[in-house]
Amino acid sequence: MFRLKTSATPLTLLYVALIGYASLYPFDDWRNQEIYPWAFLGEPWPLYWSADDAWMNFLGYCPLGLGLTWIEVRHSSRPIRWPWFWIGAALLSVTMESLQTYLPTRVPSIMDFVLNVLGALAGVVVCIVFNRAGWIEGWRQSRERWLVPDSVWLMVSLFMWPFALLFPSGAPFVTGQMLSRMHPKLEGLLVWSWMPIQSMGQLHSLAGPWRESISFLSTLSGLLIPCLLANAIVAKPHQRRWVLVMLMITAIGVSVLSTELTYGWAHVTSWVNAKVLISLTLACTLAYLVARLSTRVNQWVLLLVLLMHVFLVNLFDQDVYLVQTLQTWEQGRYVRFNGLAQWIGWLWPYMVTGLMLVHLLQPSQLRNPRQATKSSQDVGQRT
Repeated sequence: MFRLKTSATPLTLLYVALIGYASLYPFDDWRNQEIYPWAFLGEPWPLYWSADDAWMNFLGYCPLGLGLTWIEVRHSSRPIRWPWFWIGAALLSVTMESLQTYLPTRVPSIMDFVLNVLGALAGVVVCIVFNRAGWIEGWRQSRERWLVPDSVWLMVSLFMWPFALLFPSGAPFVTGQMLSRMHPKLEGLLVWSWMPIQSMGQLHSLAGPWRESISFLSTLSGLLIPCLLANAIVAKPHQRRWVLVMLMITAIGVSVLSTELTYGWAHVTSWVNAKVLISLTLACTLAYLVARLSTRVNQWVLLLVLLMHVFLVNLFDQDVYLVQTLQTWEQGRYVRFNGLAQWIGWLWPYMVTGLMLVHLLQPSQLRNPRQATKSSQDVGQRT
């Protein structure tokens, strides 16, 4: 796998994709409105605007400026050339605003462009302050003490896990439940179905009597996956225990937030039941026991749990209440955010599975570059 010096590179790339998603949603009904794409640059300041939109445009580009500057700090020994990052962020903003000209539901604005550029500049300044204060170097040293080598991509996937939990699913802490919604479309596109059972309805009917057990195992495996992923990233067993506690707190917090966004504060504990409490306790216990084993063992156990999870979560069908919940999310106020959360929740376990396969199949000398570098230095000293 391509090794990176910093997690800022993939995180910044993902954030650029997020900006593109938020700027160009809903990606349909494109048309030429006989307007120059850059015409908005010569328009006057809009008469009607809201403080929420202004802050959203300003704060939305702050992480981009920070991330781009962070990459330069970690990859170059020369002084920070921050104007180039500011110009790069400005080019991205003007591109997004220009493309909105072809979307009837979006309106490009000179105010949005100016606020985007100012937000990116603020992010650049914040990163420069962090660097001069020594925080970036401190983070690098802490990461080397805590994390195994070549774990940047796995760490990024762990950062994405809370967002994958936000979108409602058939059981708490479940991700990757997409086949029941995608299979009808695939059957219409493919001549031969890739599944042994042609109809998802038949598969759901076979799994019907075992629905409660499948739901419990899906919740348990959904909690185990981030814990085992952390074990595969964090180097030492005593450090893994603290990370496990943080992951359990995060899982509960994100579930509360997801419920609040769907039903309101009056129902934030509606997802809590005996099955969930047992799953939380059992997941903590199992992850704690496996955390005492080697990183390699944790990676293999994680791969097995991932395969079991994506198989189980697609066995049970969506009930009526879940369908209504999904409609509330897909048509809600934050439709752009909700749509993105849905795709992250669908694809996250498959992405982690792919990353684990790459890590397990790559040669041992590439898995631990520090040991390889040390060995080469020893050989050089002997010669």
